[in-house]
Amino acid sequence: MGTAGRRAAAAVAPVAGRLADRVGGRVLLLAGLAVQAVGVPGVAVLPGPSSSWRTFAGPLVAIGVGMGLSIAPTTTEAMRGITPQRAGAASACSTPPARPAPHSVPR
Repeated sequence: MGTAGRRAAAAVAPVAGRLADRVGGRVLLLAGLAVQAVGVPGVAVLPGPSSSWRTFAGPLVAIGVGMGLSIAPTTTEAMRGITPQRAGAASACSTPPARPAPHSVPR
């Protein structure tokens, strides 16, 4: 995703996680997906023969902001309502689908 996108996601995710309790995770998830939907075509359409990193910076920041808005509230919503005694198991079940690659490699 590039440094700009990663930094944007890292800056937005903690704020989005806190906002999930106030405005609801669904609102932030939909907003995050909408922002990502703006950034992805920018990466696909804008590049040309004379493209530089500046061409990709804006769309990658949009993708990063969208990811930051959607990932933290998704985890918050998945864990909402789980009793403290079951929090570890619930966390283990909700994490692998979000990051399938390390879990799908045969050992």
